[in-house]
Amino acid sequence: MSLVERLRPEFDALRARYPEGFDSSLVLPCLHRIQHERGFIAAEDVKPLAEYLGVPAIQIEEVLAFYS
Repeated sequence: MSLVERLRPEFDALRARYPEGFDSSLVLPCLHRIQHERGFIAAEDVKPLAEYLGVPAIQIEEVLAFYS
């Protein structure tokens, strides 16, 4: 089971706090949670998170490239 799958209940709780259609706004909070759990964001986290959020993987990678 991937870390994203394991954290899915927490991500679902975050998603419930946002209006419908704002899933891309969850990229940063989800990445923060993954980093808190593992200490870093692994390359293997990008694809499952992108699929969960329904955003292109490049959007996740852009956020990772922008923030240190």
